Amino acid sequence: MFPEEKRKQERHSFENPPEGALFLLSNGARLEVAGINDISNSGVSLGLDQPLVVAQQVTVGFADAAVCVQVRGTVTWCAPADDATKPGSFAVGIELTSPMLLLSMLKKH
Repeated sequence: MFPEEKRKQERHSFENPPEGALFLLSNGARLEVAGINDISNSGVSLGLDQPLVVAQQVTVGFADAAVCVQVRGTVTWCAPADDATKPGSFAVGIELTSPMLLLSMLKKH
């Protein structure tokens, strides 16, 4: 269940996951991202296998054979996903400092 929708920006979603590795750095640990729910002009919603704490500082990264982009952000919400038995059992909203940089990289792939 996602929190009440408050964003006014257009969301971008992906029919096919981008080719490359999407990851999250949190407290010095690298967490694999189970999936990207959507991305907007202000942030991103990701599926993770573990919960994060609201207000936690994180870095969202995308890497492929040619490039690695990392964007800092702040966790704004975290909720159990609809099906807790599948990978990405937590949905996490992250406000990004440079969301368009990440969006442009994901759209290329």
